Order: sequence, then structure tokens, then C-alpha cells
Amino acid sequence: MIELVKRRFPELRVHVSTLADVDTVDKALFFKRLGAEALYLPEYINRDFKLLKAIRRHVEGELVLTVNLGCLLHCPIRDYHANYVSHAAESLGRGCYVDYSLARCTQMKAANPVEMVKAPWIRPEDLGRYEELGITRFKIAGREQEATWILRAVAAYASRRYEGDLNDLVTGLDVLDPFGQIPVRISNSRLDGFLDFFAKKDCRLGCAGCTHCEEWARKVISLEGDVERYATGVERFLRRFTSGAFRAPLTHA
Repeated sequence: MIELVKRRFPELRVHVSTLADVDTVDKALFFKRLGAEALYLPEYINRDFKLLKAIRRHVEGELVLTVNLGCLLHCPIRDYHANYVSHAAESLGRGCYVDYSLARCTQMKAANPVEMVKAPWIRPEDLGRYEELGITRFKIAGREQEATWILRAVAAYASRRYEGDLNDLVTGLDVLDPFGQIPVRISNSRLDGFLDFFAKKDCRLGCAGCTHCEEWARKVISLEGDVERYATGVERFLRRFTSGAFRAPLTHA
């Protein structure tokens, strides 16, 4: 599609989505050589500073990072979830849409809240760290949210500071119907210095022997309810769904 557009309509700008998983220098060069003006890098490399620096050094043009996704780090069902959601209208129209991926992700975060700290969000206060690398464009996720939510997130990132909870700005840490919001809050102001560690840590190698996120989770996470009960409720729903016991009546014949 990029080749087609650039050959026939060279005046059009082409942006490559995060779902293209441009997570190596070679992939970035491939799309730039096809003529793409901007590459939206996948959120799971947000804290891989060595890789970001290499892509910036070898690739000209715009590089964009998404700042406020609360997805599981290196989520194994990320691409499946995106593809599933892209076809959701067909199920929604018949009243039988069940977002398994979101439910499983939410259950994992509630059962082990440190996953919310590991998620590859970028705080408003840390945008400067990326600008020092030469990455100056940022995307705010949450277009499905209400206007007040979007305006709050935009204001926080524009001012480079937010005194409230990180949950207020990050998607994927919010409501899962019918269970409500995960009863965990993350203090944004207490996270100063959290990002420094990742200048030398390659999280693709796993967490074995590393306690950085657990230590910070104990500092910044507070409970607003019975997290264990919440996680158990979502797990019970998932068992009904995967066992075939769950039923959603169709709205159309």
C-alpha cells in the first residue's frame, strides 16, 4: 500500500502504525525506504533506550511514541487483540461481543498489580528524556474515552506534569465492564526517578533476578478495594467463557 500510494500520489504523507511492529533498525529502514514520512514505534520498546537511540541515529524523519498505553509489557496477544477489536462491530451489532484479551489482561493486572508498573507508559514528566534522544513527537491514546478524560490527558502531557494518579492518564488501567475499575491507584508524583534504571536494563531478557518494578510498586501503589476479589471475579467470568458456559443472546436472527 505504501508503494502504491507513493508511486501514484507522491504528495500524500504516509504514517506507519504501531501495529506494524517497527521494533528493529532494519524494519524502520524498510518503511522509510518505501517513502513513509512517520513511523509510530510500538509501545513495548518505550523503555528500550539503546534501541530507540539506534533507530533515531539510522533513520531520518519523524519517529512517534505512544505515551499512555497500559498494556502488558511485551504482551503475547497484542496483535491478536488489535485484530479482534478491528472486527468487533460485527459482533457488537449482534449483541455477542466478548473482549477476551482485555478481560485476561485485566485479570493479570489485578492479580499481580506490579504489571501495571511494568506497562510501557511514559509519564508527562519524562518526555524530556525522549526529546534528548531526538524523538519529539508523541501520541496520546484514548480516542474512545470521554472528552473530559482526553482533555485531562492532553493538558497533563502538554504541561509536562500531573499531580494526580497515573491511572487518570493511562488507558488499559481503567474500567472493565461489568467489574468496574481495577481497585489500585498509582501515584504519579512518587515515580520520579523510576525511569533511570532502564538506561541499562534490557527487559526483553525477562525479569528473573530483577526486582526494580516490584520495589517501586510497593512505593507507588495504593489499594482502593478488595483487589483479590476483583481478580477472582474476572477469572470466574473467563472460566465461564472458555468452558462454553457463557451465553450472550443475539439481538438479530
